Amino acid sequence: MIGRAVYQDPGLLHDCDERFYGKPANWKTWNEVLEEYFSYAAELPDAKNNVLNMCVKPLHNIFSYQLRNREYKQKLNAAIIEETKRVKARSKDHVVFCAGDGRVLEGLVRTALEDTIKGEILETPIRNTRPTGSYHESVVRR
Repeated sequence: MIGRAVYQDPGLLHDCDERFYGKPANWKTWNEVLEEYFSYAAELPDAKNNVLNMCVKPLHNIFSYQLRNREYKQKLNAAIIEETKRVKARSKDHVVFCAGDGRVLEGLVRTALEDTIKGEILETPIRNTRPTGSYHESVVRR
C-alpha cells in the first residue's frame, strides 16, 4: 500500500530519512528531482520493456497537490500521444524508449510544464511545497 501512496504522491516520503532514521534530509527542488530522473532515463538500455509510456508514468503524479496539476497531466498525455505518432510513422513496432532518449523525455515534460506548474514551484525544495491539513497529517503522522 505504501507503493500506491507514493505513486499517487511522489513527495510523500520526502522526509523519511530524517523522520525515521535521524539522518539529515537532502532537500532537493522539483527541478533537481526531474533532472535526476531524466539522467536515469537516458541510461536505460534498449529493451522492449522500456516503452515510452512506462518511462513517463512516474511523472504523471509528480506535481500532486499543486495548482494546475490536472492541466499538466493533460498536456503531458497530449505530448506523449504526438511523440508516439511521430515515432510510429518511422517504425512498425511500439515506441521503445532507447538509451539516450532522456532528452526526448525531458522535452515532453518541459512542454507539459509550460503555463501549468509555476516556475517558483520547480525551484522550491520539496519540503516547502508539501500539502498541509488533516488528510496529509493522518497519512504522515508527525
